[in-house]
Order: sequence, then C-alpha cells, then structure tokens
Amino acid sequence: MLYKLTAAIVLGLLIGTNIHAELYKKVDEQGNITYSDVPSGAAKPVQPPGLSTYGTPNQHKQTTKKPPDATKPATTNYTALAIASPANDEALRDNSGTVTVKISLTPALDTKSGHKLALLLDQKSAAVAQTSEVALTDVERGEHTLKVQVTDPNGRILKESAEINFQLHRGPGAAAGKAGK
Repeated sequence: MLYKLTAAIVLGLLIGTNIHAELYKKVDEQGNITYSDVPSGAAKPVQPPGLSTYGTPNQHKQTTKKPPDATKPATTNYTALAIASPANDEALRDNSGTVTVKISLTPALDTKSGHKLALLLDQKSAAVAQTSEVALTDVERGEHTLKVQVTDPNGRILKESAEINFQLHRGPGAAAGKAGK
C-alpha cells in the first residue's frame, strides 16, 4: 500500500513539473553542426521549432441542388386539370372492372418535355399515360377515389386535380375475377 502511495506521489510530481531540457547548437571549424543537451564552450542555446501538427484536409463541399420534392406541385403553365369522366360520386356498372377515365388539361400535355399523366386510384399509382383517355382495368367493385397528376420526367408533380369518388358495380360472379368465362 505504501509502495502504491509513493509511486502515485512521484508520478504526480513528475507530471506536475515542467520537464524542460535546453538544446545547444555548435558549429566546428569545418562547418559541421552538432546539437546537444549539454552546453560546451562555443555552443549556443537554440529554440527547437514547434511540433508539426496537421489538421484534416479541407473538405470541398459540393454544392448540388436538392432533388425536387415530388410531393409538392411546381409552378407550371398548366392552368386547369380535372377528371371529366367519371363524374364525382358517379355509380358505374362494368362486369369486367374497366373504368374509362377522361382527363381535361389546359394547355395540352407537353409530351416533348416528357410530361406524363399519373392516375392515382385509392392513393396508389394505377396508370401513367400521355393521352387524355385512360382505361383502368380489373378495378375491384366498391367505392374508390381517383386523382390525376401531371409529372415531369423526374417524377415531380407539376399539376394535380381534385380527387373524385366513384362506385363500381359488378354483376354476380364478376367480382371474383374472370369467373364464369
């Protein structure tokens, strides 16, 4: 125990004291330079250079634009977008489950810029087209919501229609797919 206490005190004294050695430089008659920590006749004290330290290299930050937020409508020349058919709250009857959607867009779709019409059935992607009439197939019977968006080639929404509701009625046996054929 006494040994550990003595070692701790000696260590504390060594750490707490300023350990500093002088450095001397001596140049002889032939021009040879000698460094030493012991002073001699012609040696002069010198201050050694500070320690070399290096920081992290400069990181070049790339100034890239954030990708466009595909959920926000962007400013475009499109002034009107609506679902012309089916009408809101319309009841449709089709045993095959086909719903023909007619879209009204002003001005016309800019296909040269890669713009497309994206149809969302029940908030899920149902079709992508470049024409104003789109047939959705195998739609389940029941109540549905429908919305159309104009998107650019990156998927950014340029214009969005109001959401409509419709009901699809299918005859007996038709709801189970293509049964009865």
